[in-house]
Amino acid sequence: MARKRKKKKARKKKTTRKRKTRRKRKKTQTSDKYFIQKAIKRPGSLRAIAAKEGGLTRDGKIKLSWARKEYNRLRKKAEGPKKLTPSERKKFQKLHLFLKVLNKVRPGK
Repeated sequence: MARKRKKKKARKKKTTRKRKTRRKRKKTQTSDKYFIQKAIKRPGSLRAIAAKEGGLTRDGKIKLSWARKEYNRLRKKAEGPKKLTPSERKKFQKLHLFLKVLNKVRPGK
């Protein structure tokens, strides 16, 4: 008498995936030197806002007095019961970057 063999179900092999590891980029002077270019998403947008609101000098540079005044106004509004609108929030972030980072890099006044 012949025995009947049971068919085995095909099992999927467990595969071990290799995790993708991020390569650490070596810090060089060039990557540190141009860090701000990656931080600014829309170059010239703050200058356009300043031009509309009269915050530019005759040379086309942004007035520090205007930038500080707008920054403080928006900061006080954000702290109070009123919330900032999306456009005001974007303006606040741009002014913050300008005053805290870019202004220190800019030589002169």
